[in-house]
Amino acid sequence: MSTDKNYYKDLWNDPRTEAGQFFNKVDFNSKGYQLQEHVFKQCLWSINNLRKWDNREPISTVLEVGVGTGRMTKIVLEELPSIKMYDMLDIKPLNEQKIKENLSSIPKEVLKGKELNSCYPMDITKGCFSQTFHPDVVRYDMVLASEVFMHIKPSDLEKTMKRLIDILAPEHGIIINIDWVGEPMPSDWCFIHNYDQIYRDNGLQPIITSNIETINQKLFCYGK
Repeated sequence: MSTDKNYYKDLWNDPRTEAGQFFNKVDFNSKGYQLQEHVFKQCLWSINNLRKWDNREPISTVLEVGVGTGRMTKIVLEELPSIKMYDMLDIKPLNEQKIKENLSSIPKEVLKGKELNSCYPMDITKGCFSQTFHPDVVRYDMVLASEVFMHIKPSDLEKTMKRLIDILAPEHGIIINIDWVGEPMPSDWCFIHNYDQIYRDNGLQPIITSNIETINQKLFCYGK
């Protein structure tokens, strides 16, 4: 596998790679992915109610990285009616039409008053990411990365996660990732990482964690 500066873009856009074939092969209607969505919905419901209980402001700004087909985007917009701004990033921008199709099923009254920005084509592992999303201009109440970190090489992971943590709202900002856990298996594009350690090293604490055993994944929700 090439390790040049286009590693991630090439990985996801080359139809000869496993990643390039992923969206054509994966069954998002399977029981495993249905459970993943259920766990994610429960997490958002819990976060929403915890903020009410603590008299905190509801989540209004969200950044989703690795938006894919917009499957999780739809869930966030439906479960968090307080959202005012939603930014989306992906290394593979050609899925923008699929995102629109997924979001088209959301009632118009749910989307009313929300600023839904285009899916920016961007590599979050690059330093230019920090230059584009200025932390002194926009801080996000929530950052979401579903099945993204597991595809980032160990040598790139910590600095990439730190960039995302740095643009969280200074008070009560949260980051949610859903990724593979368990014993490492031979792979040149899927990796097992110690997310708990990276979050704690950057001053975050666990809010909600939940195993998704049917697909060997876990949801991590950490915050300030």
